[in-house]
Amino acid sequence: YSDSQFLYKIENPTSSVNENLLIVGDSTQRAYRDVLASHFDTTIYLDYRILQSTYQGKTNAYIDHIIEKYDISAILIGGLHSSFWYSTEYKFTFSPEFDK
Repeated sequence: YSDSQFLYKIENPTSSVNENLLIVGDSTQRAYRDVLASHFDTTIYLDYRILQSTYQGKTNAYIDHIIEKYDISAILIGGLHSSFWYSTEYKFTFSPEFDK
């Protein structure tokens, strides 16, 4: 379950759709991420806990950097944990340079 601490990247070399997917969710998305990934060039799976965890006061994942680095064209957000949807500690965190 190391993908709960790091990005999980799936590349599909046979795809020619020129679309990349970002999946943000919990462990329930593991059940279908490979199936969805077969329809995209690159799929990045991001466990929602990465958005909340910090090192020296900085988040481990900035959404804008991920979108730019992997040229994300679609985002799927899913999860069963209710705190993922209403708690302020689990949120999309953008980099300090975002929108400058």
